[in-house]
Amino acid sequence: MDENLRKAARTGKVNELHRVIQRNGNVLRRVDEVEFIDTPLHIAAEEGCIEFAMEMMNLRPSFARKLNHQGLSPLHTAVRKGHKRWRSASWRLINILFVSEERKLGLLDTFLEASPDCIQDVTIENRTALHIAIENNRLDVLQLLIPTLKRKDYYWEVVNRKDKDGNTALHIAAIHNQPTMLKILLNCKADKHATNQVGLTALGIAQQHNNRENIAILKGCFIPVVSNLQRKLEKQVVKYVTKASLLIFKNMDNISADDRNALLVILGLLLTATYQATLSPPGVVWQGENTSKSKGSYDPMLYTLIERDGNVLKRSDEVEFVNTPLHIAVDEGCIEFAMEIMSLKPSFARKLNHQGLSPTHLAVEKGHQEMALRLIETDNDLVRVRGENGVTPLHYICKVGSHDGLLDTFLKTCPNSIRDVTTANCTASQIATKNNQLDVLQVLTPKLGKKDCCWEVVNRKDKNVNTALHIAAC
Repeated sequence: MDENLRKAARTGKVNELHRVIQRNGNVLRRVDEVEFIDTPLHIAAEEGCIEFAMEMMNLRPSFARKLNHQGLSPLHTAVRKGHKRWRSASWRLINILFVSEERKLGLLDTFLEASPDCIQDVTIENRTALHIAIENNRLDVLQLLIPTLKRKDYYWEVVNRKDKDGNTALHIAAIHNQPTMLKILLNCKADKHATNQVGLTALGIAQQHNNRENIAILKGCFIPVVSNLQRKLEKQVVKYVTKASLLIFKNMDNISADDRNALLVILGLLLTATYQATLSPPGVVWQGENTSKSKGSYDPMLYTLIERDGNVLKRSDEVEFVNTPLHIAVDEGCIEFAMEIMSLKPSFARKLNHQGLSPTHLAVEKGHQEMALRLIETDNDLVRVRGENGVTPLHYICKVGSHDGLLDTFLKTCPNSIRDVTTANCTASQIATKNNQLDVLQVLTPKLGKKDCCWEVVNRKDKNVNTALHIAAC
């Protein structure tokens, strides 16, 4: 960045900003071309220079949504620094989860009033504001969040949302020995029967910690603890190195050495994180670990890589067909990493690799149900991304099977996807029939019966002029 521009942002001198622009009309555009960078708006936010920041947002609105090397937007920076007057700058950039960790209660109240639905937002670890407030011992924050939440139709869903370790807010309150918070959550219809990934209810956690007060609060809904801790341990590490090398090197002739090296570094981070997670499985509260960090050790390293090269992800995106870091994360089942990459580079979610597969296609192919659900939760239309031969993830499920209710979820999330056809003009019904997937057809048919397009889809003819009925009769 131009040093005079940096100095103007730090001192808040708007006149100097315009002098810099007068000397070089492209000075702001060049900053914007770097994907992850401390923009002049970040610097102004850091220093509390409001007038300069407002002028910068007027000249270059895109800076307001740009992330720096630490993954922070200008508003994140302002909240961290406690610059309250920034709250009116751009409501769309509000991050309630960040506020829940900090001592900014006044801002939280204002944020909830201005954008109440942001209470639904989750982190890449699938944690809500409730999880974060409880984990940080913020009873005052919880007492502010709950009344807002109770006014919403979706409050039960948010209260009982599970993080990546399967822990609800009630589990977190039990882990951190918060009896008052337990009572508040139970009064908000928290599910006492919910189990985490190791099969523990909140009561089970309280009993492990031998906390009599919490046990008394939660008593009356005891469910025997059945641990499934060992079921995934033996199959996680052996397959990674060979498969990962193929993903990087197969059909990569058109990618520069720099880009290949960048993917290799990211892949190394993925493998390291997965290996560490295997040695120290997530959600095991009896180990005395911080469960929220169990599979997040690669995040600082990822941002170190971005700090070295702010365009490392951008260059992958410039290749039309490539195994992006999101493809690799999905293939390996690394949900937290995948959500972080989607947050940083949403375009990766629609990108096809050399086999014509998007990350959602891969999640379905590998049977990573939770990964697929998290992807489409972020963007419902990912169900309709057309891959090789025009096959969507929905079509792929119809070919291979429903994957424990994934088809039903896809159709609820994106009901119009049932109309999509392949390049051979095949519908989901035709694909299911051709592949003898009776269970799939039994899910599709009732959904289709409720649509205005039912007759049209049922009688659609493929490239060979066969309807689903013709295919069934073959």
